[in-house]
Amino acid sequence: KGLEGWTINLEKDGSAVNTTTTDANGDYKFDNIDSGDYVLTEVQQDGWTLTLPAEGSYQISLQPGQDLAGQDFGNFKPAEKGSISGSKFEDLNQNGQREAEEKGLEGWTINLEKDGSAVNTTTTDANGDYKFDNIDSGDYVLTEVQQDGWTLTLPAEGSYQISLQPGQDLAGQDFGNFKPAEKGSISGSKFEDLNQNGQRE
Repeated sequence: KGLEGWTINLEKDGSAVNTTTTDANGDYKFDNIDSGDYVLTEVQQDGWTLTLPAEGSYQISLQPGQDLAGQDFGNFKPAEKGSISGSKFEDLNQNGQREAEEKGLEGWTINLEKDGSAVNTTTTDANGDYKFDNIDSGDYVLTEVQQDGWTLTLPAEGSYQISLQPGQDLAGQDFGNFKPAEKGSISGSKFEDLNQNGQRE
């Protein structure tokens, strides 16, 4: 698409003699120009890279009455990076939601996968939080590495299917896990107390 609002300078002998801006279609035009030698440049904007002309400007020898078209400028802007974040918590009541009394879990591994392979890995901090920064837009799968004795309660599907948009900061991708209390035992014996002293001989 054309880019609106970019400044184009027409220079002669090292100084700008005319300036205009591109319209809604990205077009510009200098009218009523005397013949002579000119340099045609654009004013760069942050985050963009000039791709046309390769030399960075046009060196023009305008002839009398000449209408010179096709002096185009191309620019490229990398897609903005995004982020994905969430927390890992102990789901005490196994309801797949985090309540105030449910603490974060530290040291759990979270994987960001693309096309079936992990492209980034991190671990949860002391509060159970994690974050992936500087992520390209695209489709991802977000998973956790299970630990023995724990049962995943959130997300219900076992992972997050994510379509990250350019520049999107996607939060709230939380993982909940439940760990049953360890079982104990109770034992003893039953005896005939012949002398009725409450002790077993």
